[in-house]
Amino acid sequence: MKSIKDYPMPDIAEADEYLLARWGNESPWAKGTEEQKNQALQRGWDYLAGLNWKDGLFDVELPEAIHDAGIVAAFEEIKNPGCLLPEQAPGDFLQSKKIGPISKTFRRNAPTRRKFLALERLVAPYIMKKQIRICRG
Repeated sequence: MKSIKDYPMPDIAEADEYLLARWGNESPWAKGTEEQKNQALQRGWDYLAGLNWKDGLFDVELPEAIHDAGIVAAFEEIKNPGCLLPEQAPGDFLQSKKIGPISKTFRRNAPTRRKFLALERLVAPYIMKKQIRICRG
């Protein structure tokens, strides 16, 4: 059974064409170095590899929307480096905990949930319904 990793990730030229047409020369992508862009593309592709894809999706040609999603994920990553990294366990941000009646208090530096709406729109038809929200936080 094939996976997303069996397909080549988007390259810088493809990402430049896609993102510069949408965001122009003043975007964080346009200002990134070649090394930053390569790293962002790799992290974006790795992020997509971790999603819960529908069975058999990668047995045929890779849908263009998933290819584009790799570029959009890279754009998110270059805007905010590390935003696609796996989140820490929720317990890592607990400052206090109370068992009966349940109460939780989170540290001030606990991350808020960040939704990647453009990414979600691109991949929604191809992932399992139980994982429709694409977010990190």
